[in-house]
Amino acid sequence: MHDDYPDLDVLLSWQEGRLVFRNRPLWEVIAEINRYMSRKITLAAPLVADRRLSGVYYIARGDSFLQMLVHLFPVRLVNGADGLTIVPV
Repeated sequence: MHDDYPDLDVLLSWQEGRLVFRNRPLWEVIAEINRYMSRKITLAAPLVADRRLSGVYYIARGDSFLQMLVHLFPVRLVNGADGLTIVPV
């Protein structure tokens, strides 16, 4: 697709309960996912914040995204009163 035109699949995917990311930095992916989560995710792992992700995230399966992060990056999840925090291992 030409860079001057928006990708409609990415823009409209939330209406189908999914979010599509194509080469987006982790910090941006988390910011977008937080729009749909009741428990917010905080990224406290600056070494992976700019790592790029591509894929489809199903909003109803929030845990699967978090489990994937733990397997892809050297991070772990910390449960807190304010939500989940992603920290370096």
